[in-house]
Amino acid sequence: MLKVMIIDDEILARVGIKSIIPWRQHEFEVVAEAENGEQALALAKELLPDIAITDIKMPLLNGIEFIKAMKELGMTTKFVILSSYGDFEYVKEAMKLGAEDYILKLKMEPDHLLQILIKIKEKILQEKSQQISLNKSENEIDSYLPSMREALFNRLLFGYFEDNEEVHRQFRLMKIELPQAHIYCLLVKVDHYEVFKKYKEQNDLYIITYAITNVVQEIVNEFHAGYVFTTKPMEVVVIYADDSLSETGQLAIRIRGLCERIQSALKKYLNISVTIGVSEGQPSYVEIKKGFGQAVKALQNGFALPRESIIFFNDDLNNLDKSDNALGETFMKLEQACAMGSTDTIIHELKLIQQGLIGVSPDSLKGLCASILFMLISFSKSKDLSLYDLWEDDPFNQIEKFQVLQDYIDWLSMLIATLNKISDLLGDNHKLISQAKQFIHDHYDQNISLQMVAEHLHISGNYLSHLFKKETNENFIDHLIHIRIEHAKTWITTSNYKIHEIGKRVGYHDNFYFSKIFKKVVGVTPIQYRSSFTASDNDNDDMKND
Repeated sequence: MLKVMIIDDEILARVGIKSIIPWRQHEFEVVAEAENGEQALALAKELLPDIAITDIKMPLLNGIEFIKAMKELGMTTKFVILSSYGDFEYVKEAMKLGAEDYILKLKMEPDHLLQILIKIKEKILQEKSQQISLNKSENEIDSYLPSMREALFNRLLFGYFEDNEEVHRQFRLMKIELPQAHIYCLLVKVDHYEVFKKYKEQNDLYIITYAITNVVQEIVNEFHAGYVFTTKPMEVVVIYADDSLSETGQLAIRIRGLCERIQSALKKYLNISVTIGVSEGQPSYVEIKKGFGQAVKALQNGFALPRESIIFFNDDLNNLDKSDNALGETFMKLEQACAMGSTDTIIHELKLIQQGLIGVSPDSLKGLCASILFMLISFSKSKDLSLYDLWEDDPFNQIEKFQVLQDYIDWLSMLIATLNKISDLLGDNHKLISQAKQFIHDHYDQNISLQMVAEHLHISGNYLSHLFKKETNENFIDHLIHIRIEHAKTWITTSNYKIHEIGKRVGYHDNFYFSKIFKKVVGVTPIQYRSSFTASDNDNDDMKND
């Protein structure tokens, strides 16, 4: 992590610079801020920053004087100058003093600043590498090699090198012996979110990731030339090359054997299961970046496969062919079930969704699960319950961590178990009213009555009337009217049926009575309601024509 200092006499400028760059993501850390050169010099003596982003014009000690003072102290800090349009002479002097680059304040863009910082980081790392190779003994250099190799490979993965000869030179410097033929990239990813959560809570993510890296490196050493390093917690990359075999089929068998040994060892020594994505063999060092992208894609393509799979980039899985709208009808029924308050129906629809997940894209699944959660949270609030009280972990956070289809299936099973608990808490009366609502929803277009529903539920009409009012705070007939009128509104605005035809479709065979009930509930007659929507559509058409 390179240390960065920001110096500017304007607090808004300092805040702005701190806010526009994802510092830690790119291996930077803002260690200090200063409002003038004198304050910055005192902090720099203590913190030894690698990079200083400094304004030119500041009180007490300006940017030029600050750079000179740092040089006199023998500091190796790299400088990026912030200037205004009228500061050109100052900028020229700063560049003569060794400043790396300059940026006009009023034209500062995050990407531009980040590109400058990355170039400086490359320069610093190369200088440090060269300095170590010049000044340290062989044994001392060896102690730095693992971390330096990891940094080099990470830069290679994310495309910081385009010259193959430069990569080769860096490899020689780092004593990396990797044949430039049949270079495979393996991405080893821990399967279970629970494992990640466990070690994160214990602040042991670094320790367990280090252990995984060591186990994998031991296995790789048994095969051929390969290097293991981390890109993020609980995820390691293997760069493996084998020039002893020329046949592609033989290489694939060797790679699969390596993957199986890695899985077996991690299960045996750390009780961790992993899924592994494997790239195609790459012909040169600069193509390692491409191989890494293929390994990532292989894991994505294996989304619907079981955990502990080994997935090659060129495997023909065909597991994402289903339209993301395939679950649309079931999802709408789930919405209706939540509106009616029927836990049994909600559970039924959730199980249907669970059975239909195969083939839906991961991005669509995340959105689907988030929508389901919002519906269930609203449903539980309507019953004066809190779903969060029944969950050990925030389910929204869980969704973000899902890696494979099985994670979503298990998560829905958890929701179904929670709804069973809610059903038990609500008791038998809730179930009876939920069944009554479902019956009304299924037969609202018929000549149904309170007695008909009561007979369906095998209870008396008086008891159902009392229970319905108690559980829903509305009468049976009011609920039936509400259902019918809502359906009528939909028919009126989405169909060309005549009003009397719509009345019959929602259970009213007397057109006069239908219009009277509709006006009482909605405030206007069915004809007026349709006219208002037609007028609105015409207004929209007029605006489009304008």
